[in-house]
Amino acid sequence: MDLEYIFPLQGLRGNSGVRAVSRPAASQVSGVRDAGRNPWAGQMIVTRAASRSTGRAEARRRTRARGQALVEFALVVPVLMVIFLGMIDLGRAYYAGVVTEQAAREGARLGMNSSPGTGVVASLADCALVQANADCTPIKSQVLNALGLGAGGTNYLGINPENVNVFIGGYESDGTAYGHYQGAAANVASATCPARCPGGQVQVEVRYDLPLYTQFLVGKLGFNSINVRGYATATIF
Repeated sequence: MDLEYIFPLQGLRGNSGVRAVSRPAASQVSGVRDAGRNPWAGQMIVTRAASRSTGRAEARRRTRARGQALVEFALVVPVLMVIFLGMIDLGRAYYAGVVTEQAAREGARLGMNSSPGTGVVASLADCALVQANADCTPIKSQVLNALGLGAGGTNYLGINPENVNVFIGGYESDGTAYGHYQGAAANVASATCPARCPGGQVQVEVRYDLPLYTQFLVGKLGFNSINVRGYATATIF
């Protein structure tokens, strides 16, 4: 005889997949004809077989739920990674803009003392024009140092000195332009003030392309980098 589990009728509400059968009448079980004394009246029983069937169905349902969660995770992760890398690139671009602006200011601050004979020149190649045994301080080197590229190699932004363009120019005190001033043609070389410098202006512009972490994706759309620019001016004394 199978062992039977007994539950009240109200306890089985909402339990799908459970096979419940009515308990036989009292007269059929014990020969007692008085149904009012039957302790099983108004109750239902569930066999052990039905309980085992319910357990297997529950296990299958949990297995399907885990498989569905893995598929959803695999679909969502690539999208989240692209969004995450995009946020990093935007943060890098903003930080690069701040650092580049500060580097241009460092170059302009040095250019304030770029009158002839001071040893302040536009680039390292101009040091050959400085008198022997005199100190030579290129403005471009000052800018590269501010960008963390003084020792060469690649800095924390992923750029190297060969990718950085530094343009130096301005106006003499009488308004005569010199060097690569703002609005000059691209082929105009950088230079420092040649004459009538006090009261004039020095301009320093820094440009480079910042590589993107998401270029493997947006590169197909033509976006491999972000152009970063820093600009500063100062009065020569």
